[in-house]
Amino acid sequence: MAFRVAAASSDGERIDLHFGQAHTFYIYELTKESAQLVEKRSMLLSDGHSTEKFRDLSHALKDCDALLVSQIGPAAAQYVLQAGLRVFEAPYLIEPVLEKLRADVLPLNQEKSSQTC
Repeated sequence: MAFRVAAASSDGERIDLHFGQAHTFYIYELTKESAQLVEKRSMLLSDGHSTEKFRDLSHALKDCDALLVSQIGPAAAQYVLQAGLRVFEAPYLIEPVLEKLRADVLPLNQEKSSQTC
């Protein structure tokens, strides 16, 4: 089962966008074997922090399991978590973060899936 991750990035190399300023997300599918870029998703959203923006971003990323950002405020993080997305502050290069998720989070996610079947 694939685990879908959205990375807030201006260049596709680094997680360098704050949640409130993110307009571009690189969407990856993580499996036990690999992390594959499946899409670059750009959105026209207003800057700043508003419930409307949180809702629009959460809706636009509803096919993802997790969100990677450089920073996120507590109100935004709570909204995103309530929308069903895991959120990670990870202001680093994308590739090593994806590998860490594959090693640490993906096995836990697969255990949960097999326990509910």
